[in-house]
Amino acid sequence: MSDKEFIIQLIDKLIWPSSLFIVLLLARKPISILIPQVTKAKFKDLEFEFDKTVKTIAADVAQALPVVKKWKNELYMLTASSPTMAILEAWKIIEEKSIRLLKTKEIEVSYNQTEKYKKIGEDLLVHQLIDIGKKKIFDDLRILRNKVAHARKFDVHQSQAISYVTSAIAFIDYLEEINQ
Repeated sequence: MSDKEFIIQLIDKLIWPSSLFIVLLLARKPISILIPQVTKAKFKDLEFEFDKTVKTIAADVAQALPVVKKWKNELYMLTASSPTMAILEAWKIIEEKSIRLLKTKEIEVSYNQTEKYKKIGEDLLVHQLIDIGKKKIFDDLRILRNKVAHARKFDVHQSQAISYVTSAIAFIDYLEEINQ
């Protein structure tokens, strides 16, 4: 095989991966803007759905927290009319109950707005009010709330909001239980 043939074959093998890499490199900013808006993505056997993330959190909650016995009618009714608002309201209650728990345990609570949610979760963990599993649930609920609140045109379905609200209620019930 001559040097020219070798170079031609090398170029032939590398042209598509190189082209794809260059396109992705040039389009990284538009792609990064679109990624938070994706609710479902599939490539071969790999599939990601927002719904699956919510179901994963619900499964974690079912394992780590007691079964939800009380219905929080207002939140569940809100899932029908405004799933996004139901998620935001559920998180707001988690935040309020967490801060109330910390204050009840005489833990100083003063949070700046930018790091507030992270700090609340850390304080609950550091002061042994929640374990690492419940901290993960707290963080997962916080992250999903942020996606709903900040991603442009992020469409939440009622079933997803119901799963989120159910998980949030279980966490809220847990916070209330340890606050007694």
